[in-house]
Amino acid sequence: GTDDIVDSITGMDKFKLNEYDESIEVPWVEIETSVKKLPDDGNLVQLPIDKLAANNPPLELFVDVKNILLSDKDHVARSWFVVRSEQGVYNGTYEGIRCATGEYKVYAYANPARSKPLRVVKMPKWRKVRKGSYREEMMRDYFCDYTSPKSQEALSRLEYIEVDYLKRLRGSY
Repeated sequence: GTDDIVDSITGMDKFKLNEYDESIEVPWVEIETSVKKLPDDGNLVQLPIDKLAANNPPLELFVDVKNILLSDKDHVARSWFVVRSEQGVYNGTYEGIRCATGEYKVYAYANPARSKPLRVVKMPKWRKVRKGSYREEMMRDYFCDYTSPKSQEALSRLEYIEVDYLKRLRGSY
């Protein structure tokens, strides 16, 4: 019939047209990440995060806006994040955010008050971001457009966030 004519013209049978060839997929490969220095306090900009502000005592999240790295090879956004409290608590993490899978990875910890202020994680692992966590809010509001990271241009605009304006906009005042 006509199928035989099409097969003879195209050289393909109808079964091969419907088969998916997994060998053409390119596996995801993470780029090598090394952390050599602490975040620069002068580059830290506060990201308003409702989950952290609701804590007792409230916590604030900062990002090192001058050192956000968005790799076009593995599509992971990397930067220093610092959580602070009014009582002086300071916890820094150098993290990768993988929007495609909803995961994060901590590459290093920072605390300038410790004898060893920078602690690099020997074998960091990707972890799922918990629903309802501050990381989920951070990814959704600032770093990801669904399953893709925001553009480098959009991420560089985080430098201009005005916390007081955003708080008023959200009714936090």
